[in-house]
Amino acid sequence: MMYRMGLTDTQYRSFLDSLAIIEKEKLELQRSTLETQYSSCYILLIICKQLMSYLQSFIFNLLYELSLMNLDDDFYSIPLILLNTNDL
Repeated sequence: MMYRMGLTDTQYRSFLDSLAIIEKEKLELQRSTLETQYSSCYILLIICKQLMSYLQSFIFNLLYELSLMNLDDDFYSIPLILLNTNDL
C-alpha cells in the first residue's frame, strides 16, 4: 500500500521557497567560484607578461655584452634569431 503526504498550500509554498533559497545559494557559490578562477588566471597572465619583459631585457643586455667582447660573429648570431619577439 502506498501513502501520499498531502501538503497544505502554506506548506507547499514554504517547501518551494526553501528550494528557491537553496538554488539561489548554489548559483551564488558557482558565480563566486568562477570569478575567483578568472581573477587567478588574469593575475597569472600579468605575471607572465612581466616575466617575458624581464627576460627580453636580459637577452638584449646579454647580447650587448657579447657584442662588446669582440667574439666571432657566428657565436652570437644564433641568439639574434631567437630574439624575434614580434609574435609575443
